[in-house]
Amino acid sequence: MAEDYPVRREDWADCFGPLYKFLIDDEITDIDCAGGTVVIGRTQGVRQQAKECLAEGFAEALGKRIAKSVSRPFDREHPVLEAGIESLRITAVHPAASEGGGILSIRKALPRLRLSEETAVRDGFCSPEVLDLLKGFVEAGLSICVTGEAGAGKTECARFLSTFIPEGERVVTIEETGEWHYRELAPGREAAALLTGPGMDYAKALRTALHLNPSWLLFSEVRGGEVKQLMDVLSSGLHTITTTHCGDVRQIPSRLARLAGSRSGGEDFLNDVYTYLAVGVRVKRRTVACADGSLRTIRSIDQVGLFTREGGRNACSLLVDGGLPVHGPLLPEVQNLLEKVSLRNSKQAEEAEEEEPAATIDHADAEEAIRFAADRITISTAMSDEQKAAEQERMEEIMTELFRLGKSRRTCLGSKSLVEGAASG
Repeated sequence: MAEDYPVRREDWADCFGPLYKFLIDDEITDIDCAGGTVVIGRTQGVRQQAKECLAEGFAEALGKRIAKSVSRPFDREHPVLEAGIESLRITAVHPAASEGGGILSIRKALPRLRLSEETAVRDGFCSPEVLDLLKGFVEAGLSICVTGEAGAGKTECARFLSTFIPEGERVVTIEETGEWHYRELAPGREAAALLTGPGMDYAKALRTALHLNPSWLLFSEVRGGEVKQLMDVLSSGLHTITTTHCGDVRQIPSRLARLAGSRSGGEDFLNDVYTYLAVGVRVKRRTVACADGSLRTIRSIDQVGLFTREGGRNACSLLVDGGLPVHGPLLPEVQNLLEKVSLRNSKQAEEAEEEEPAATIDHADAEEAIRFAADRITISTAMSDEQKAAEQERMEEIMTELFRLGKSRRTCLGSKSLVEGAASG
């Protein structure tokens, strides 16, 4: 292994040796090594043991190489290394603090999403109602914190949600490793990316971001005292999507307060969290065994909660629990917030209709199209199942074109249905 520093992408083959082929395979997202054994995780959620075995001392040598590349210690006195190299997030544990040699964990951040609106619903990541709800929250400019256990898919969920930020709103990402790839996820959007490191800690990055005229700050992960600066930034009217480790959305505010390290004045900070952070989302994962002996990881949205502070009272109301909408009485302030989200998104849809030229479909064409669709519905009872399906598809195409200009109306249905469900629950 060569001793050239820093480690650049062109050095990966020499630096990572037998792991290099996994790094350049876009279908592989995770590489975990312990005791010489290599386990890889794929985009489909499948985990399997690789044929390759690492030589004794390889994990320690690689950890030292990475540590020197990022100017951090890695030895018996500093046995854990967390580092980012381009699109790689690397965690290494020194042999002095582990059995059977060193431990390596490499997570790759691909410049594309593993989630889409279609796959999120199809693969059970969330229901259409929950997807509509979250889209509406982002479009309405509510700040969101995604939580869950390690490996649950917090970052991927946060990246997915960020694609719903309305066009024309400037985005600044702040992270240690270039994982978000927002400009690739949302081509043509106005965005800037800040990387933390020597000379640019999270606090300085947050201060710098304020001078870059953002509407949104995408903050990779809240880990420590920088959360105090983040709350200060949100108090200025900016929005955020961020992540943190937590087991329940209702625990997010207290978790952030502990990270802030504030004892005196801790109640004021907690009040700020309930004031400026609006939404908590918890993602979970479960592992199932496949027929070929491999393991498959299934990720899904488990909880969605709304944080409110009204009349000196802090509250978190669960809207989704166990992946399902929670029906029951809502706090008045929660119901008001949901109605504001629905109203704002409806207004955005109407404004979009006004801004679009009306030449796509004129009034006569619209009437004819609706009459055609209605005729199909009338005679569909006499059709075979195949004919019904074909006509239904044709009708949907017509209706999609008719309501193309009002496409964002759908994003407010989730919050609207929850308000109505709560009222009847």
